[in-house]
Amino acid sequence: MPTKRLSLLIFFLASYLSLLAQGFCVEGIFSSPRKGTAQLTLYEGAGSPRVLRSRVRDSKCVFEGTVTRPVVAELRHSSMAQPLLFYVENSAIRIVVNDQQPARSHVSGSRSNSEYRLVAERWNEQPDYASPYAPMVLLHRDVGPALLADFERLKGEACQGLQYQQLRQRVDRIRATQEGSKLPCFVFVDSSHHKVATDTLLCDTTYNVFLFGASYCGQCLQAQRQLQQLSVNDSLWHTVVCRIDDDPRGWDADWVDRLAIDHIPYIILVAADGTIVERDLRVWELEKKLKSKN
Repeated sequence: MPTKRLSLLIFFLASYLSLLAQGFCVEGIFSSPRKGTAQLTLYEGAGSPRVLRSRVRDSKCVFEGTVTRPVVAELRHSSMAQPLLFYVENSAIRIVVNDQQPARSHVSGSRSNSEYRLVAERWNEQPDYASPYAPMVLLHRDVGPALLADFERLKGEACQGLQYQQLRQRVDRIRATQEGSKLPCFVFVDSSHHKVATDTLLCDTTYNVFLFGASYCGQCLQAQRQLQQLSVNDSLWHTVVCRIDDDPRGWDADWVDRLAIDHIPYIILVAADGTIVERDLRVWELEKKLKSKN
């Protein structure tokens, strides 16, 4: 018996070392022609995350490396409406990237991502608040009040690990900038590449609409045109446009993190005195809300 157990131990150890030696290969495939540089951030626990970069060639990017266990990763590219969260483990992982809705990107070649996807697909009918994958599901699907409510329901294994810490940080940021609180002053880069402080842009005689978007985002450009047209016709608000791609830091800009902007287009309505009235509005919701106040 001892000999048999030793043989099994040696077998599993050899398999583990073989897996480590194999490492991971993450291939990102964009649905339309893309260039530039993609970034893969690995959140492996204590300390700073590991950042890998890859040039996009023929609309593809490739990242290679090794991890000791499945870890949360974040894929970013300037064309993406928001970063894509997924799991990296030592295997060949293929991602068909959905630029406009990254959460709907297809990830294959990883057991952890398959298990996570199963929990996510069942969430509407059978939310599992104790699943270790629950924080990742909420990071992808919920915003604003819905996220705050679901976060309070997490329990057991769901309240452990890095994803839970990331989720809690986002919840804390949303609570700090939710309705009724003052909009924190932040500095962003405008379309002329000048740094601008928001407190110099606030109009103290009407509502202020902050539109967060990007020049490559078709929905953002459409929302900007609608806001400008409505503002000219009705003079209901003053519009401030903050574009993520105007800032060299992109999604890493401190104001993106501070305001918990996790997708674009994103609209925050601010009163003349700087108080946040509502966040994550659609243009039609904004128009209806402001017309009802006048």
